Amino acid sequence: MASLPSDNEDENLSDSDDDYVPSKPGSDNSTSSDSEDDSEDDQPLSNFFAKGTPKYQWNKVSVSLAPYTSQNLDDEPEIGRPIHYFQLFFSDELLDQIVEQTNLYACQVDPNRPLNLARSELEVFLGTVVYMSIPGLPRHRLYWSSATRVSQAADSMSRKRWEQIKKNLHFNNNENLPKDRNDVNRDKLFKLRPFLDNLQQNFANQVKPEKLCVDEQTVPFKGRSSLKQYNIIPKTQ
Repeated sequence: MASLPSDNEDENLSDSDDDYVPSKPGSDNSTSSDSEDDSEDDQPLSNFFAKGTPKYQWNKVSVSLAPYTSQNLDDEPEIGRPIHYFQLFFSDELLDQIVEQTNLYACQVDPNRPLNLARSELEVFLGTVVYMSIPGLPRHRLYWSSATRVSQAADSMSRKRWEQIKKNLHFNNNENLPKDRNDVNRDKLFKLRPFLDNLQQNFANQVKPEKLCVDEQTVPFKGRSSLKQYNIIPKTQ
């Protein structure tokens, strides 16, 4: 039966009062003298590092980067341009519908001043709106200002035309809007309903891969709206 170790760890230590001093590279501990050790201890720390530190040699390890083979790479979907993924959801049918409703609303407001919006011009307008989120200027007129001009927006469309499209942008016919606001069956998203239905159908038509990650974002809003969602944080016990 093995004996139990002693509770006093100091009994296992050496009785020698000499401290262990590591040797430098290329030196022999057996030939070093006490006088040399004492002289080195008296030197400042900066002199020790000035003499150089030990150099270590690292061994190269080869790592195999399988599991991808030529067959696996062929199965991977091809990465397209950002405009390609935008067009997957904003189809030509959806853009044509927005153009139709926008021109209709402009004629309803003032029949003598039609907007005459085309799909190509709407695509430029949407492109400027997306790009404006990158600089993040506080007011849209600053993108056309001489001091803070952004060429990606100012060279694509005039400020006056951009404001006209923004003012008349519509997705549904206002004449079909229920007049009774207290109606229980009244759709709160009536003005966006055709746009949301078309966009939701485009999402459903996309082929889902085996591994899919869906992210979400919460936008802070303090205005008056019945569509607000609240993030309730439970109190800790």
